Amino acid sequence: MPDTPIIVTWPNDDGSITLSQWQAPAHIMPTVVANPAQKATPAWDNSILATNSTAMAFKQSVPTSSLNAVPLIWAYSSQPPPKRR
Repeated sequence: MPDTPIIVTWPNDDGSITLSQWQAPAHIMPTVVANPAQKATPAWDNSILATNSTAMAFKQSVPTSSLNAVPLIWAYSSQPPPKRR
């Protein structure tokens, strides 16, 4: 889905959570969006980092003109993505 916001989260070794926002203008590899129009933030009260269970929640503002249908892709990983060269 071109131009659909992508939110990716993963836990860090220090117990924190990384939330990264990505997007692509077409059916190509998405890139990180430094200043997204709709910024997502971790919802710490609803996130759990434990040895046997992990839940990561986030909040995102939504334009009031499109409350009926807001496209969004989200993903979770148990580890950070590999470093790019």
